[in-house]
Amino acid sequence: MTTYSVEGYLSSVIFHKKTPLLVEGEDDIDVMHTLFNSAIKSKNENEKPQIDSAQIIRDKNLPVGNRKKVEAVYKKAREEGVPIIAWVDREFRRFDISQDTVSDRLRRHYRNEALFWSRGHSIENYFFEPGYFVRFISYRFPRLASHELENEIFSHFHIAIQTAAIISICARQKRLLDRISGLLGHEEWIKIDEKWTLDEGKVLDKLKNRNVREVPATEFLEEYKNFCRKIRENDMRWIIHGHIGWQILWGFCGAVTQELQNNGPSVNQISTGMHKEKILYLARELAERVKTKRTAFPLSFFDCFK
Repeated sequence: MTTYSVEGYLSSVIFHKKTPLLVEGEDDIDVMHTLFNSAIKSKNENEKPQIDSAQIIRDKNLPVGNRKKVEAVYKKAREEGVPIIAWVDREFRRFDISQDTVSDRLRRHYRNEALFWSRGHSIENYFFEPGYFVRFISYRFPRLASHELENEIFSHFHIAIQTAAIISICARQKRLLDRISGLLGHEEWIKIDEKWTLDEGKVLDKLKNRNVREVPATEFLEEYKNFCRKIRENDMRWIIHGHIGWQILWGFCGAVTQELQNNGPSVNQISTGMHKEKILYLARELAERVKTKRTAFPLSFFDCFK
């Protein structure tokens, strides 16, 4: 992989005379490539941009983190008159969080000229609807697909969304985002009195196994339970940490599959496997929605490439 300093990258853009799209990582590249190849495939090929990842820009003067790196490169490009378009994660910006409420001060996409924020925390949040998950399972595991499985996922998905949102909020507040990432799969979900929830004992044990001391681990779970008692928002999908939410929601789908089908290998695949295949399949689904304008994805984004 060719890497550049900031000045080297901007010089490359000038040389190739084509406005690139700069994103944070590989998942963003996969989604954007799919959207451009599917959503505008009948249009001029020149409208499809070169899509670059922040990972190809290595410069000691840049801030740490791909989101901050993309924003810094975009700012430098604007100052020097070099045309680039940038797409970054919103992360937790412009969400107000208290013990009683979670509110979205933005409630739309943020755009500053050719710099776009995702609608929610990350690009994964566009997929946080039950239909995306059910259709992938039906496509990839047709023998497991059933009306019962579909109904169970659709009926309880709002619980999984709320759980993922509250875990995201508490992990951020307790500075445990790195420890929570990859922690929660299908084994941490249980069903009690016809309601899905996390097994708090298993979550606590896993946190301890990741060298989180008992006091902060217990405080994290207490915070989680407090939020579960108080927060009753209708749609919390946008504040969910993209990567953590992805893991929790697929873990929920794996747990539902295990309860109804008890197919171990497939459950593991649904819960934690096939990451790239899932991203590409769901991106194709999103592209279909873009073509029919049935999506939260900003259609004005594509106008930048005309």
